[in-house]
Amino acid sequence: MFDKIYEGIEAVIKDGKKPILIIDELQKLKHICFNGDGKGDKSLLNELFNLFVHLTKVRHLCHVICLTSDTLFIEEVYQNSTLENTSEYYLIDWLRKGSIRNILKEEGFNEEDINYCLKYLSLPYEISQLINNKKLGLSVEETIKQWINIERDKILYLISTQKEFEMERLFNTLKLFENKIKVDISEIIKNNLMDEIKFLIKNEILFYDVINGIVKPTSIKKWFAIREVLK
Repeated sequence: MFDKIYEGIEAVIKDGKKPILIIDELQKLKHICFNGDGKGDKSLLNELFNLFVHLTKVRHLCHVICLTSDTLFIEEVYQNSTLENTSEYYLIDWLRKGSIRNILKEEGFNEEDINYCLKYLSLPYEISQLINNKKLGLSVEETIKQWINIERDKILYLISTQKEFEMERLFNTLKLFENKIKVDISEIIKNNLMDEIKFLIKNEILFYDVINGIVKPTSIKKWFAIREVLK
């Protein structure tokens, strides 16, 4: 596989271009090992990181971009000594309110609806759904209330059916977000709720921004759903 990567990169270089190697959903490789020729199993991910360093820092052949939606895995990557001083980390965060306003304005939403949406929207697919629902005759308020109700029920179902934690501890974890949308990781550690936080991150209720050391809901509408759960 590595030889094929080299071949592809060298072919692009021969055309006088700078190759960019993009690996999406990188976390899917983290549990894959292969035989190390009598030296024990090797981690595919570690070998891949070594390849990235060789391609970039050592030989300067190309740029490498890796993407992952697994925020706990990002921390593992962030702590990898092989990549120290050789890589940069970028957060693909929520949409800016100005961008949301411009898109909705172009799609014909009135000022009142736009102002209402800005309180709840944060992700691109939400805008797409909102536009489609408008065509079906659903109001902005109806659509967003449906979203929050669905997210609230998902959270309640997750908490009520899991067997790993005491329900009270999970509710206490969510209470950290009752009055604020971002919580510093040090506050979570201080309250001894790191395992619960990891569980909620794994189930995409919360998001860990490893670069800034904060935890927040995966979207603004999820935050409103969490607050509904706590009522």
